[in-house]
Amino acid sequence: MPVVINEARAHAPRLALDVDFAGWPPDGGSDHADLWRRLWFTLGALIVYRIASYIPIPGVDLLAFAKFFQATGMDMTGLLDFWSGGALQRISFVALGIAPYVSAVVIVQLAAAISPRLRSLAMEGPTGRRALNQYARIIMTVGLAGLQAIGLVIAFESVPKLVPSPSHTFEIQTVLALVAGAVFAMWLAEQITERGIGDGVLLILACGVISRLPFAMNAAFELVMTGELQAYWLVSALATATAIFLVVVAVERAIRRIWVYDPLREGVATSMRGYAHLRLQINSSGILAPLAASLFVTPLWDIAADMSQQSWPERLVSSGAGYVSVEGLLVFFFAVFCGLAAFDPEQIAKKLKDSGGWIPGFRPGANTAAYLRRTRTVLALFGAVYLVMVCALPDLVYRGFHLPLPLSGFSFFLLAWVMVRILDSMRPTLRP
Repeated sequence: MPVVINEARAHAPRLALDVDFAGWPPDGGSDHADLWRRLWFTLGALIVYRIASYIPIPGVDLLAFAKFFQATGMDMTGLLDFWSGGALQRISFVALGIAPYVSAVVIVQLAAAISPRLRSLAMEGPTGRRALNQYARIIMTVGLAGLQAIGLVIAFESVPKLVPSPSHTFEIQTVLALVAGAVFAMWLAEQITERGIGDGVLLILACGVISRLPFAMNAAFELVMTGELQAYWLVSALATATAIFLVVVAVERAIRRIWVYDPLREGVATSMRGYAHLRLQINSSGILAPLAASLFVTPLWDIAADMSQQSWPERLVSSGAGYVSVEGLLVFFFAVFCGLAAFDPEQIAKKLKDSGGWIPGFRPGANTAAYLRRTRTVLALFGAVYLVMVCALPDLVYRGFHLPLPLSGFSFFLLAWVMVRILDSMRPTLRP
């Protein structure tokens, strides 16, 4: 996408998320001592967040909450608990997790791709990007956190005996605590991005996924040992996770190169005088598309639940092939949308023509723009199919056979994505 919310490149004192929610500050440390400092800071910040996820909100009965879900046969392994890293199960003050911040950034990114005004604001340089950051940080994050906090308070009070003494005081203090927890999670994620290694938002999400992995595997082994599931199911689940990791690593490292002759950029990216190449990612949307899909699928599913008069807390748990199918369609839609907005073929063709450059085999101007447009479309479709395959297809297959998947396909994709990005960030530092 053409809009990048990143104040590091704007020489601002604080960092925000890049368009693909990944990356290390480009001016990060280049020696091993600085790398170790970043690693230790990241580890300490993640430990702080995990400790915060165990601090409950006053005025709620956790035992009643656990008994309610146990009696109804439900669990809290759904999408909301994914965003909170398990904090929602414990009704922690960071129960909203990083979801409001990610929602705000995703909305701003999508709006900037559509609105010419926001796009021009992003192109104004440091001032414009800083203004977009403030929209995402202060206005939208706090507003979304407040709305989600009110929804959770209403849900809490609807659970029998969860709130022993419901009152307006409890409602106000709970909303304030949840909003403060969301702001704290946002601040901690930005500190990790600025002073640690990798993107703070993705690391917090990945840390939550990793914290649930031992429990998921233990539950899977128990099902196999008791004979409720066959051993081949566990083998197939591990094979699925391995396949997702391999596919993600291969595709995310792949680059589509288009050779360009540009006399104004002699010797760039090649030893051939006057030639350079455009580097286009196969997955232009990065992790933005699955994140946006996971954020928007719940409201759509709530609308369907309202129409079918589905009761709460069934809405909190993402179950059924229908839910996964809707999520897969959203992933495909957002991936195509972001892929088509990745770059402007007409603008690139115009710049090449004005500078006297061309793409070998295509005339400058309209022919070059048409070729770039076709290439962009093919990459967008390929990236969309790839994301659906790794994020939604495993869930759909396992639910179709009524088999539990230890973690969702998106969780495996997230872990692989974070691994690839962190290794890419560390490679220049570790290179002798």
